[in-house]
Amino acid sequence: MEEWLRSDDRHRDSGDGGETIHPRHIRIHARVFGRVQGVGFRYSAVRVAKRVQVTGWVRNERDGSVTVEAQGSDQAIGALERWLGEGPSWAHVDNIEIERIRPRKERDFVVR
Repeated sequence: MEEWLRSDDRHRDSGDGGETIHPRHIRIHARVFGRVQGVGFRYSAVRVAKRVQVTGWVRNERDGSVTVEAQGSDQAIGALERWLGEGPSWAHVDNIEIERIRPRKERDFVVR
């Protein structure tokens, strides 16, 4: 795991029991471009997302990019965004586009 992803970057469980929308959570839609397919990017993203306690999903796109939707606390999303800008060590991120979108009800972070 990257050095910047320390335990103080983790978001603690709100205790809401799962599939609800926390009033202070934010959600992002991100597209990551570069050498991001075939290098374990999605499964590494799942590990990071679970560690910082965000929900959402990640998937490969036909154009070679990776799309991520994630939601959680501002701190947790910030940690995930920093990781998305770097990716796993064997990936090479050229560009990332991030926009905020409306939060959704969900309970996990998965590969689609």
